[in-house]
Amino acid sequence: MLLLQANVDDCSPEWMAHAMERLLEAGANDVHFIPVTMKKSRPGILVQVLCYRSRLEALKTILFQETTTFGIRYFPAACHRLARQFLTVKTAWGEVPVKMGYHRGTRVQCSPEYAVCARLAKEAGVSVKEVHQEALYLARQQLRAGE
Repeated sequence: MLLLQANVDDCSPEWMAHAMERLLEAGANDVHFIPVTMKKSRPGILVQVLCYRSRLEALKTILFQETTTFGIRYFPAACHRLARQFLTVKTAWGEVPVKMGYHRGTRVQCSPEYAVCARLAKEAGVSVKEVHQEALYLARQQLRAGE
C-alpha cells in the first residue's frame, strides 16, 4: 500500500468532490480531505489517498488533472485490517446487512450498513438512527444466541 499526499489551495469545492469521486472510481482504497494552513497563512486542503502500488500512476494523473496541486508525495503505508464477517438482520422496516470486525479472533466492531439503514428509514418515514439502533440491537442478540 502507498499513502499519497497532495497540498491543494485555490480549488473549487465542487472540483474537489469530483476529484474524490474519480479517485475512488479509479481504485483508491481511501480518500481524505484534511483542512490545513498553508504558506502565507492561506487555508488549504491536504489530500490523502491510500492505494495499491498498481494504481499509483492512474491516481497521480487524476490528482494533477482534477486539482490545483503542483506536487504529490507518496510513501509506503502499512495497514492492518480487521477480519470481517457479515450477517443480515430483519428489522421492522426490512433486512439490514451488518458488518462485524474481528481482531485476533475477538469481535471488536459491529456496524449496520449505513446506506441500507438510510434507504429503509426514508421509505418508512423514520429516522436513520432508529433503523440503525434496531439493526445493531438485533445483530448483537443474534450473535449472543450463536455464542
